[in-house]
Parts: sequence; C-alpha cells; structure tokens
Amino acid sequence: MDLDRLNVLIVEMGITKVALAKHLGITPQGLYLKLKGTNDFTRREVSILCDVLRITDLKEKEAIFF
Repeated sequence: MDLDRLNVLIVEMGITKVALAKHLGITPQGLYLKLKGTNDFTRREVSILCDVLRITDLKEKEAIFF
C-alpha cells in the first residue's frame, strides 16, 4: 500500500480527514490508524476512497492499494 500517495491525493482533493472518515463511516481516529498503516482498509472502504478521491485508473488503484 502506498500511503504517501494516498495522503497526497487527499490533500490534492482538498478534503479533510474528518470529512473523509465520515464518508467511510469510521471515526477520524480509525482513519488515522489506517493512514499510518496500523490497520488495513476494507474492500468497501477502498471503493469509497476511489469514488471520493476520483481514482478511476486501474493501475493507479493497484499502485495505491495493493
């Protein structure tokens, strides 16, 4: 998982981590742990992240999440 790239995309999209956590249905603390690499994102969360961050390219999805 490329957490650095994911964090860059979050900043580029101008979405706060609190708002992103709400989209994912988790707490901001839960999101923080996932962005640190302590916990993994679920498939559902990855799908939501791709929608919110407008990640449509399959190669980019694979590079970031797998």
